[in-house]
Amino acid sequence: MNSLDYYLYTPAGTVLNVSELRDTTGGMYPIYYYKKESRIFCSSSVHELIKHKGFNRNPAFKFAQNIQFISGFETIDLDISRLSPFEIVLPSGTTVNFSPTFMNKDIQEFLNTSSEIMIDFVHNIERKFPNKRHIILTGGKDSRMILLIPKINPHKWHIFSSQPDIYYVKDWIRENEIVIYNDIITHDGFCDEDYEFFKTKVWASDGEFDLIHARWVKRQIEIAQELGDCIFWIGDTGIIFSPNVFCKMEDKKDYFDELLIRAYGFHGTKNQMIFNMTKCPRLTPYFAPAMLRLYENFDFSVIDRDYREDLANIIAEREIWWEKAYPNVNCYFYPFDYNIEKIYLEKLEEDNHE
Repeated sequence: MNSLDYYLYTPAGTVLNVSELRDTTGGMYPIYYYKKESRIFCSSSVHELIKHKGFNRNPAFKFAQNIQFISGFETIDLDISRLSPFEIVLPSGTTVNFSPTFMNKDIQEFLNTSSEIMIDFVHNIERKFPNKRHIILTGGKDSRMILLIPKINPHKWHIFSSQPDIYYVKDWIRENEIVIYNDIITHDGFCDEDYEFFKTKVWASDGEFDLIHARWVKRQIEIAQELGDCIFWIGDTGIIFSPNVFCKMEDKKDYFDELLIRAYGFHGTKNQMIFNMTKCPRLTPYFAPAMLRLYENFDFSVIDRDYREDLANIIAEREIWWEKAYPNVNCYFYPFDYNIEKIYLEKLEEDNHE
């Protein structure tokens, strides 16, 4: 079982009994596991694994209270671990299958291959799931790139965009004469969550993520209910095609350490939470398995400017217009106090008495 296939084929939170577990997407689709004898039990939820085996509290674990995300692989339970990027877990032990070479310095080749992989990834998902609806969470450059990818069945694709992004997205669609087949789904951008709903986010994220960054969750649940079986698409980690602090590190090996920490800790845990709450996966073509193998051999220190517009032109096979400035999207502000540890432990206690 690999992490991406779990999110594509397994109902959220299901505990599976497997003989092998592997990550192929840099931790973007979090899986948790524990071993028992010669078997491995895994799930997208620590909470569900604890219900399955019982609770063995890890006293050293700290919840994501006032920090953006948890960067390690331990959990609230001493027996349960988070599958790390490119880790292969067997009953006999674990290995990591990722060895950056930094050999490729050809930017044009890198962009051309990236375009091919991203298009192939989207098309492969469409072919595997011909009846599913697809919703692109659309705001900045990275997510709009997914709109440019030609679709096998464009009538099944929808755009979701929140204020204030929606006005910029509509202008961009109009200026580039992009054909869309469904009305744009919107959100006013304001926090619409009460305390009871907030608690469900804590359980779904296993307390490993700062929930002020998880916006529009209620709306995504509504979309999943309205459209039925669907896949959400996001542009997370597209920033890899533009200069960032990771590119300038003295030790190139530190680049992937920092990149993957943010990928699995921030973006990955958000994907886990949305999956567990909507029962629908959130995919990003930027961390498709083949993209990660491309990254494995590329020297990111040669990225000296923002190449995302170049990538967009290659994908679209024409020049794409972009606005000069983008709005800032604020984090959620919750009108109540909360303690993530207390909420999570109370849920475990409640489950124990059911």
